[in-house]
Amino acid sequence: MPDSIPYESRQPDGTPLANKVCPKCSGAMSPGFLIDRGDHNVGRQALWVEGLPEVSFWTGLKIRNRLKIPVVTFRCQICGFLEFFAPIIPPA
Repeated sequence: MPDSIPYESRQPDGTPLANKVCPKCSGAMSPGFLIDRGDHNVGRQALWVEGLPEVSFWTGLKIRNRLKIPVVTFRCQICGFLEFFAPIIPPA
């Protein structure tokens, strides 16, 4: 686990999401991510994609020209509860 959380893992006010408390049991939550296995079983970080899914014959789903944000996941160290975020990415 990295010592610092990148800007993608911060709330809009700049506060790191890593200091989260579990909403179920009040335990400490650790940052992590989900692996999305694609072609040739290559692991990538899961993405949130804007809009409703549309089937594509060639690619499975149509995602071209849609906003895509890496999903950050937090796991409670006590009860195992998972919480997912697609943090706001600051404009370039």
